[in-house]
Parts: sequence; structure tokens; C-alpha cells
Amino acid sequence: MGKLFTLSDDVKKIAQDAIDDLIDQLGKDCLLVYPHLPTPCVNCILDPIGNKSSNHWNAGGPIPFPNAAICPMCDGTGFHFEEQTKEIKLLISNNPSEFFVKMPAGIIMPAGSIQTKGYIKDLPDVLQSRKMIMQVSLEPMIRYTYDLSGEPIDQGNIVQNRYWVALWNRIGA
Repeated sequence: MGKLFTLSDDVKKIAQDAIDDLIDQLGKDCLLVYPHLPTPCVNCILDPIGNKSSNHWNAGGPIPFPNAAICPMCDGTGFHFEEQTKEIKLLISNNPSEFFVKMPAGIIMPAGSIQTKGYIKDLPDVLQSRKMIMQVSLEPMIRYTYDLSGEPIDQGNIVQNRYWVALWNRIGA
């Protein structure tokens, strides 16, 4: 029981439905970009001692090359580095006066900072990502790329343990 009032489960459910609708219907499609992961080259044999290409063609590999020559697929590294991505929907505020969680008085926000609100189920993916590209549909024309600033929080939400709020800084392309 609260000191001044208590929110009923019905009020919390209405708030949860409203925030869910805001994220689902007004949220922007954002692309999380993860660090490059090494994948062993399928064209050459990996040298386990040096952990790089042995410069010997793997029979059945897609591009044959003479032994002791540099593998044309991995340039002798023995690995390909593939960028992993995942698309999520986030509610975005780019006006500091309208941020979901207000900044303390006297704090000056750098130009290009945004605040996002998303589902807690997406939080592990956000924490593992290297950067985020906002509005994937605009990426061919404008690439809004952001870096996570600090750690996402769950304070200030009527419905606890369902949403997170994070601050992001623009980093360019």
C-alpha cells in the first residue's frame, strides 16, 4: 500500500498496453550491429599452431589456388569476419526536453543525442551490440549511427521489468 495512493493492476495494465502500442506502432525499426565474428575460411586449411591460413588449398574449396600461395578468399588470415546484425523496434526521442527520463538541470546534451525505450527482452542484444543504426529504411540515403552511452535503465516506468530506457550518441557512419 502506497503512502499517498496505490496503482491498481487495471491502471498498470492500461499503461502497459499504451506503452506497448507506442513502441509497436510508432517505434522505428533499428538495426543493432554486433562486433565482427571470425568464421574459418572454407577455401584453405587452417594452421592450428599459427592460427592462420597454412596457404594450402582445401580440396573442394570454392577457389583453387597453388600450394604456398596466399588464399584468395581470406588473404592468408584463415578467417572471414562477418558482421552480425539484428533488427528491433524502439521508441525514439531526439528532443532532450521530451526525453522519457529527464536529465538533471544544468546538464547540456550534445547535439545528436537520442533516448530510446524498448522491451526488456531486447536488452541483452542491445548490451552486446557495438552500435545501432536508426531507421533502417532510410539507411541507403541517411545512415543515423549511434553508440550506446552508459547503461540502460528501468527507472521511471509505471510497469517495472518490462521496458528499458537508454541514451545514445551519434557517431556518424
